[in-house]
Amino acid sequence: MKKAILIIPLLILLFQNQNYSQISKPIFVKFKIIVRDEYLKPLKNNLVFCTIYNREDKTNQAQIIKEQEYTTNEFGELLDSVKLINKEDSHWYYGSIYYFVKNESYCLSRGKKIISKYGKNVSDLNKIVEITIDLIKPVPVIHSIRFIVQNRLKIPLENASIIISKTVSNGKLEKDYLITDSLGKANTNIIYEKGFDLCDEKQRNGISTLINYSIEKTDYFKYSGEKEISLNSTKLEEITLIHPSDYFDKDFWRLHKYSSLREKVHSILDLIMLQSLLKDCILKYDFINIEKFKEKNYISFGFDELNTYNSIKLSQYDIAKTLFDEIIRKMLSHLNMFLSGIKEIDGYNLQITTATKNFLDKN
Repeated sequence: MKKAILIIPLLILLFQNQNYSQISKPIFVKFKIIVRDEYLKPLKNNLVFCTIYNREDKTNQAQIIKEQEYTTNEFGELLDSVKLINKEDSHWYYGSIYYFVKNESYCLSRGKKIISKYGKNVSDLNKIVEITIDLIKPVPVIHSIRFIVQNRLKIPLENASIIISKTVSNGKLEKDYLITDSLGKANTNIIYEKGFDLCDEKQRNGISTLINYSIEKTDYFKYSGEKEISLNSTKLEEITLIHPSDYFDKDFWRLHKYSSLREKVHSILDLIMLQSLLKDCILKYDFINIEKFKEKNYISFGFDELNTYNSIKLSQYDIAKTLFDEIIRKMLSHLNMFLSGIKEIDGYNLQITTATKNFLDKN
């Protein structure tokens, strides 16, 4: 009995020591990092910085167990190992590699790879953890600008010239002078190659340029505009050029006996359109015509005044006086300059359309 009593505690002790030794034994995990270019070909001489933690996430009370800088070989590879220790009575060996790869000709690449192993899976313990990193070259940002130029009937206008200028920015205009094709189309690009981090997606998406442009075509009025070109802006500019005939009544435009009068009126239109004679006011289409009243001929013009007048503050007299000063007085002086002495007409008929609105005075 004494021998049996002495043997049993000894067997228990040996078993406990054997179990403890098995759990606390560290393992070495081999890892291979492979760096490739955008064509999936090996890329040599890359600097690789690795920080290895004893947890699968560095924020989970993890400790650094290895930090090292490497240079990939001619095959774009590096091979190393790290010692992992399990915790308490667990069979899991936890670890993670945080890395970033640096190459002067490519964008910086960062990443993470979990390298945990299960101690009872013998076949997995011997497997090399592979990390493949495909580097990307920084490429210019390209914003396209597309124009479609047409007339009032939506018919494409060929051979319209487009001159583009831009505000100060890092972008470069590929072409600043364009000619529309038979479909009324013309395209160019703004190219960004410097002035920001080409590898930073947020910076790439945030750049923009304000462009100014003017469009001209023989016999049409010049059109000028501006547009901000960015990642999210509409790249298509659909422009309608106006021909002088668009403002004339079609019968009046076709009648040969009024050809001389039309040339005079055309000169007035040039003043209105090209020199911005009238502020916040536009001519009505298909309106210029000869109207008869009491056996006399009057040439008529129609205008749309773009302002909305406060009918609480202004009486109809006040509004009419403003329209007279801003539109009629200016027009009459130029009409008299160009049309006085024309035998086909005896006077002018000027019609102005505007809007009023009842709204409370916030003051």
